[in-house]
Amino acid sequence: MGRYWVAGMATFAFLFLASPARAEGNEAFEQYGDIMQFVLPLSAFASTYIAGDKAGRIQFLKAGAVTMGTVSILKVTQEKWRPNAGNAQSFPSGHTAGAFWGASFIGTRYGMAWGVPAYGLAALVGVSRVDSQNHFMDDVISGMSIALFSNAWITTPMKGKVALMPMVSSAGYGMSLSFGGLADPDELPAGWQPHFRYDWEFGASFTDKIEITAPTATGTTFDIANSITGSEQQITAQISLEFLLTERHEVMLRFFPYEVRDLGISPTPISFAGTTFPPNTLIISAYRVYELKARWRFDLLPREDRWNVKLGLGMTYQDMETTLSTGTLWAEVEDTTVLPIAHVHVSFKITPKLKLILEGDGMALGDDQTVDGGLILRYQIDRQWDVSLGYRVWGRRTSDAKVTNDMFMHRGVVGLGYAW
Repeated sequence: MGRYWVAGMATFAFLFLASPARAEGNEAFEQYGDIMQFVLPLSAFASTYIAGDKAGRIQFLKAGAVTMGTVSILKVTQEKWRPNAGNAQSFPSGHTAGAFWGASFIGTRYGMAWGVPAYGLAALVGVSRVDSQNHFMDDVISGMSIALFSNAWITTPMKGKVALMPMVSSAGYGMSLSFGGLADPDELPAGWQPHFRYDWEFGASFTDKIEITAPTATGTTFDIANSITGSEQQITAQISLEFLLTERHEVMLRFFPYEVRDLGISPTPISFAGTTFPPNTLIISAYRVYELKARWRFDLLPREDRWNVKLGLGMTYQDMETTLSTGTLWAEVEDTTVLPIAHVHVSFKITPKLKLILEGDGMALGDDQTVDGGLILRYQIDRQWDVSLGYRVWGRRTSDAKVTNDMFMHRGVVGLGYAW
């Protein structure tokens, strides 16, 4: 099952590192995403004919039905506005889901030698959707996650390896592409323990405050969530990749892209990043924080039946960008914060398959602070799959000469996890 680890790490890192440097308005890049959302699944479908793989063809169609069916349902029920305000079908990204439907099938069914390039092409589709202002980053990672989960549930690998072999015949010389036989679904042996776990959470979020002062010494302190737009609900999402190193040691990477965009009128003038926005003028606001968190933790009670306690340490990297604009005025401020964090996790097993989890990360160093906590109810469906329901809070305060930012939000979440 290492193919999922390779795919997860590659897409996770690529989407995070590429997104802050996007070049907005690149029409050719947007067209790439429009085309590749079809090319990748069509290539995967064609590969089943090249391989004479009827069973794989059926799995491909089933995975696609689950992927695109889930995307369609969420688009209709969640009604999240796109960044460009084109419509209220931003969550999740259908382009990204379609691309990863094809890429994940190729990688799982025919091997990662084919899968890694396909995953790279699919990741670029996701970045193109953010670049073109058609989607927020959490829409993209959600479309990706839906496709990966659907594939993990339905698709099984072929036996043997895909091989490119030299061929000699009366007609001349050439190369032949050979595929192995079909594999039975993976059977987990007794005592099997996972080494990795991928988790996707999404749900309705509520922003209590987003206070900004830029520059800190002379700018106007204003609250985007209240003085300009008013507190509004929107859908957010995050993904996590866990490395279960030993019975007592774990490492986790988490990506949480949080964005708020709206428009409103401030009753007072706002001095922001060297520009003064007059009162009673329509202002378009955009606030974004991309957080990447790395954390290690140690299990204090590995053999306790009901209670479990884990302590850990880590780092959080937060990239913030705030923009205000009118028809004639525009100003932007960016800031990056890196903080160490301490972690605590306490869980109680209600039944053999149901546990209640209370966990949190946080740190306060001078003017810089961060907090991330959650109360999660998790049900273990089997040894690989779990579902969860919970409530999370997240906040940050950072201050330097360029900008001071104090924000806090909370959200209800639904989660799905897969271990291998």
